[in-house]
Amino acid sequence: MRIRDLFKIFNRSKSRDVNLKCERQYKTDATGFRIAGIDYGGFKLAGVEVERTLQNVTQALLALDFSQYQLCLSIRSMKGTKQQEYIEKMTDQQLKAHEIHQALYALSLNPDSTQLLDLVKEKFLRSVQTIDSIPKNSQADITAVKEKIQSIHTKVTFYDIVIKKLDRMLDNPFFISMRHPEEIEKVHQTLKEIDDLMDQTLIDRDITLRYREIRGPWEGLYSGAANDRSKFVYGVRDFRNYLAKSFNKLIPEYKSKTGQDLDKIELDEKEYVVRD
Repeated sequence: MRIRDLFKIFNRSKSRDVNLKCERQYKTDATGFRIAGIDYGGFKLAGVEVERTLQNVTQALLALDFSQYQLCLSIRSMKGTKQQEYIEKMTDQQLKAHEIHQALYALSLNPDSTQLLDLVKEKFLRSVQTIDSIPKNSQADITAVKEKIQSIHTKVTFYDIVIKKLDRMLDNPFFISMRHPEEIEKVHQTLKEIDDLMDQTLIDRDITLRYREIRGPWEGLYSGAANDRSKFVYGVRDFRNYLAKSFNKLIPEYKSKTGQDLDKIELDEKEYVVRD
């Protein structure tokens, strides 16, 4: 089913019966673990981090595809509010799967791109909530897949993405500069991206509380005098280091569960001088 057809179905369902063609959107190759049409050969040359991400992202895509197919079959026999609810769920899962597939395909064309790898990781994290809503099915129980996808790999991916976003903020000289400051909307956009990731990932309550310490007063601190800006900059650094420590604590557990190594993330101990 093409993506543009989803919106036609969504709109038609409000007024009359929906005639759906239900099918799996993504085929696997002979291994059963790789998406047909994507060249996996280059990934092996791109390093351990890419290979580590690949398996979980592929499983997420297949889990979403399986669920949208089951929902589609159920929708055929429904009417009214229940039908509309299932169509919304199906549409959401199809769109999430499409986004993952597009990002995965782009990475396969350029497997050395760290930017595309980060994009794939973000699409994976954004799919976690949708995967969590997938129920057991009598024909194929995907609970084991869900548990694997939402396990320690999700936490590791979350820490990695958010730390990189915070590092880009701290490495930007305009983020520190009072004379030539980074545009406030660009700072806000980064924070909104982190908001979305935190909303869609099961994380420790302490992380949320620490994030609120900088997220709540951020605008007044960033727009204020040098002393206020300095508080915000060091707040970002401290939150970044807290995430790095949390990531590093997971390394032994990750090794024992996956057999793969993770590189330790160093703490940021630089001094940031903010002057008027």
